[in-house]
Amino acid sequence: MNFLFQSTQSRASRRGKRLRRQLGMTLIEIMVVVVIIGLISTVVGVALIRNLEDGKVGTARTQVCNLKAALTAYRIKKGRYPTNAEGLKALVSSGNLQSKKVPKDPWGREYFYRFPSATNPEEPDVLSYGYDGKEGGTEYNTKDIRCEKDD
Repeated sequence: MNFLFQSTQSRASRRGKRLRRQLGMTLIEIMVVVVIIGLISTVVGVALIRNLEDGKVGTARTQVCNLKAALTAYRIKKGRYPTNAEGLKALVSSGNLQSKKVPKDPWGREYFYRFPSATNPEEPDVLSYGYDGKEGGTEYNTKDIRCEKDD
């Protein structure tokens, strides 16, 4: 009788272990799931960062265009553009900007102002040096940001 009881008990124990093995996940399965989640997170993160950067470029371009419009209003009012020494701060003191200070670009740097422009002596240059903060560049994250749409 004892033999019969042990046999039934060991069969139930084996069935329980087999059932637990079938219900649970192995370490390899868990690692595969973690790797897949990591890959998906990376792809989504890169796309999100690119969209944030696109938003900053768009904001900088809009602000540069607004500054150019304010400079045109300044020229109409005063008969000239501000000198390099006066810079964009002249727009605040003349009332041509609605804010009390010249905005900074989305990367926290001052907008660049130069009169006369390097390409047109009749017009000023207003631009943001963009993400890298350096003049010039041809790659997406090194280009200067101007009011023109096709630069």
